[in-house]
Amino acid sequence: MLNLLRAEVRKILGHRGLAVLLVWLWPVGGVLLPLILLVLALFPSPSADRRLPIEFRWTDVALGAWAIPTNLVGRFLFIALAAAIFSGEYQWSTWKNLVPRADRARLLLAKYLAFAALTVFAFGLTSLLLPIGMGAVQAVRGLPYPPRPTPDVVQTFIGNYLVQVALTVLNTMIGVSIAALSAMLTRSILGGIIGGTFFVFGEIGLVTALIALGIFLHSPQIADTARFTSAINIANISSWVQYGQPVYLQVQGTGTNSLVGSFVILLVWLIVLVGIMLTVFQRQDLM
Repeated sequence: MLNLLRAEVRKILGHRGLAVLLVWLWPVGGVLLPLILLVLALFPSPSADRRLPIEFRWTDVALGAWAIPTNLVGRFLFIALAAAIFSGEYQWSTWKNLVPRADRARLLLAKYLAFAALTVFAFGLTSLLLPIGMGAVQAVRGLPYPPRPTPDVVQTFIGNYLVQVALTVLNTMIGVSIAALSAMLTRSILGGIIGGTFFVFGEIGLVTALIALGIFLHSPQIADTARFTSAINIANISSWVQYGQPVYLQVQGTGTNSLVGSFVILLVWLIVLVGIMLTVFQRQDLM
């Protein structure tokens, strides 16, 4: 399995476009953004105070780096990357050379693990470089860089950081699963992107429709089913990390999900999607 994982990592990094968008773009951005702000701080203009926030918090900066893949644009980008990675084997007709050397489940899981490992590496490095750079910006401006790293602050930050990392990985892998399943069924990059896009927009539309229907029919039970969608639970975990409270559906009588409950629901989503993918892949004719 380790050899398959190494091979997948080398394969992804060997494609310059995929490597740049999946891995290298984010750490480079984590260096360039503070440099731009540093130039603005060193050469202030009359409007500089309006362009630069008064205060940056290193905890928010570090956590913010991990939030990039969980927003709408980030989800679309990683869906497109996953579609390219999984459908490439079909378009290049390489599955027939790989399948005789290893069972299909391990081949598929190796792609998953490679994608997850590179994502963690990219955003882990970004979350390290960005706070350091923003600290330099604050130092040049002669402003503090709160909060002070007291034991309580550090403990809270580590807990929130690990939760945000877990959310990013789960969110990314769910998007990867949808894109990969679509790519498998259509055997094309475009099919994977369309399938993933349909899922993202479809889920947002479903949540909106359930809430609207619940309000119209005065039935909180209908609106409450939105709490089991991946979109609501991704937003719910982010809300717990940022504000210490759950997402409310704005419908009287509906419940809320706990932090642990949202993680359980997302894990169920991922397990079901991976199971469907493995079933489809095992039955496909790749020759």
